[in-house]
Amino acid sequence: MSVFTKTHAENTAKKLKTKPKNAHYPRLSIIEVRGQTHVMQQIWCDGEFILDFGIKHASNRNNTHGWVARELNLSPNKMYSFAICTMSIDEMIAHFIEDGTITASEGGDTPSDDAV
Repeated sequence: MSVFTKTHAENTAKKLKTKPKNAHYPRLSIIEVRGQTHVMQQIWCDGEFILDFGIKHASNRNNTHGWVARELNLSPNKMYSFAICTMSIDEMIAHFIEDGTITASEGGDTPSDDAV
């Protein structure tokens, strides 16, 4: 497996915003909160905060971001698969449902990306 970089972390944040194909799955909302050293990506579902992860401000796109997998309760292999698009948003939501991060019935109104 390759190293999980800032580019992969940014791809992950972007992909988490996509609409799932399964109509029974909730759509997640991502809100960026800029901090001193990181841009925190807050993940919301049904108006409820569920998880967050940080992306360093550093200019080097090859900086490692291995902590993102831990913060999203994923193995490094699954995290990398999601970032490079071999794992779908539906599979990611299914993972969140399986580990209890969200419930299958959640969905509906979430804060918009413009809320902050």
